[in-house]
Amino acid sequence: MKALAREKFDSTKAKFVAKVNGSDQPRQLAAPPTNALPRVAPHLARNVVEQEKLPKAAKDGSRFSSRVTWCITKGDREDSWSWDEPRDWQQDEWDEVILSTRRSNTSRH
Repeated sequence: MKALAREKFDSTKAKFVAKVNGSDQPRQLAAPPTNALPRVAPHLARNVVEQEKLPKAAKDGSRFSSRVTWCITKGDREDSWSWDEPRDWQQDEWDEVILSTRRSNTSRH
């Protein structure tokens, strides 16, 4: 049964190929430039130029790999953090929490 269907398909294939002669295929009259920027509205073009003028970070990526340091003399100790922890730490917090965490993190590396 499959052989009969295959034979019928093969016999009609040439007739179908002859029908498709390419005349009804869409044609491209001119090739678009390959490296040209798209045309955009003037206000959008200005935005692109303005974005290029903005400073960019020298190093992109996660902030978690950045080195963090503490400074006792220039501490940001006014008000409180966004999670309502006071920025003005006490000496025992510095010694037991901040400094001990820093020491344990540097000893691992």
